[in-house]
Amino acid sequence: MMSNLEHLCVECHSNQKENGHSLNKTSLEYKEFLRVKDRFV
Repeated sequence: MMSNLEHLCVECHSNQKENGHSLNKTSLEYKEFLRVKDRFV
């Protein structure tokens, strides 16, 4: 159902317990996201 969708960044998505597939916070993709994010914050 499209009405219950929410846009989340990689970090927020990985913190959602209900997602059933939490992103491994040691993955290269996650680390790259944090590196890029820190450049803009």
